[in-house]
Amino acid sequence: MTEPVLPQERFLALAVELCSRAVAAESVDEVYFILTNDLRILVEFDRCFLIMHLGGESRFVSATHQPVLDGKSRLQDVLEDLSRHLLLSDRPLVLSMTQETGSFADQGVPEEDVPAFQSYAELAGWKYLCCLPLTYNGSVVGHLLMEFLGDNAPEKDGLMALVKASPVFGAALAIRWLFESRPVAAKLLHEGLQQGIRRRRLVNRYLPVLTVGAILVLVLMFLVPMKLWVGGEAIVAPEERQYAFCKIGGLIDRVYVRHGSQVEKDQELAVLDHRELDLKIRREDRQLEMLAKEMALLRSRALDDPSMLGKTRLLELKRESVQADLDFLRLQRQFLVITAPVAGVIISKDVETFSGKKLEAGEPFCEIAELGRLCAEIHVPEDRIMGVRKGQKAYLYLNSAPRQGYLLTVQEIAPKSEVEPRLGNVYKVRAAFVDTPEPIKVGMKGIGSIDLGTANLWTILSNRLAERWNQAWLRF
Repeated sequence: MTEPVLPQERFLALAVELCSRAVAAESVDEVYFILTNDLRILVEFDRCFLIMHLGGESRFVSATHQPVLDGKSRLQDVLEDLSRHLLLSDRPLVLSMTQETGSFADQGVPEEDVPAFQSYAELAGWKYLCCLPLTYNGSVVGHLLMEFLGDNAPEKDGLMALVKASPVFGAALAIRWLFESRPVAAKLLHEGLQQGIRRRRLVNRYLPVLTVGAILVLVLMFLVPMKLWVGGEAIVAPEERQYAFCKIGGLIDRVYVRHGSQVEKDQELAVLDHRELDLKIRREDRQLEMLAKEMALLRSRALDDPSMLGKTRLLELKRESVQADLDFLRLQRQFLVITAPVAGVIISKDVETFSGKKLEAGEPFCEIAELGRLCAEIHVPEDRIMGVRKGQKAYLYLNSAPRQGYLLTVQEIAPKSEVEPRLGNVYKVRAAFVDTPEPIKVGMKGIGSIDLGTANLWTILSNRLAERWNQAWLRF
């Protein structure tokens, strides 16, 4: 004789069956159907709604016997509003609309959620409501709202079995939703079943190759010498800079050259305004004439008054002083023209706009680059200047000819760094052309690379890592 099946055992068996069906569901819609329809074999509700909190929003997704939701119904609007209040609710609630049970707040509903539950109860008209959270990995992924109308009250044993099985339903809902919203996750899970076998096969197949590769890397790191280069942006500059100076002060009257003009030695570059100097010369000439007439008058009176000879001598001395000033002014007139000290190219910018500019004696008018005596100024970053030495080989790759490397020799390293926009602190390294090519002009830009010799790869990488470590350490 078989023993009778207890209600708890029956409900437990039904819960296990429903859990297995939910886990084996092939789509998220099938999980929706199981939760809103098939759970009736555990708890005989009249209507059930499913609210889901996945995907960053809370929303009403399924209802009993409704394959497609009516998006314009008042009930759906109320449920959508209620779903936002249920997001933080992580414990089951059994609510009653009978007078004996009191308000929703007395039945465990938070004060801020009472209006939403009240609106839902008034519209739906249920007598009992079971609000069951579905959890997965400690987080609430959904809620089941099971309505009981009339005298249909929820059965305790069925509810207990449903509460115990709710984590399984939550896991089934979350995983199936994840697989459908992120197909790559399902693919990864399927591939993960074969990952162990594939890993073992890969290890057996590629272990010899990896071993040989590791040996080659070690040889490359420590035994194979590699060329070590440093460098930076470079610009073609004159090897020696020459300036055309203004020998006397004055205003520039006319300019005969412009930026980039090629000039010969002693060629006229500009001329100063001569009017002020001519005025001074005429003034001194007039004063000489007046002194000469006055001296002649005094000599004619000296026959009657010998004391006039002394005054004549004083005027003679004054006349000699004025004559010296006049000779100096006439000498200055020879320096009104500014000439080129050497043959070359004008590299001062906007020199053609200097007309009317006032220059003092000894002030430079423009800069001239000598033809055929060019070099490259390489801007080497401060952290890479230690290995640069005089006499090292270098190469210049111009922007206009990036594939052509011009051989240089390091001649001079600046004793102090300079701050350049975009580059930071740099040292200017001057390197002369071994053979100056014909098409190279002053001002051409490119990249300069200096040959520091050879070193193994480990030394190069370890120095870079040590440099980065020191920079990072300063931040603490």
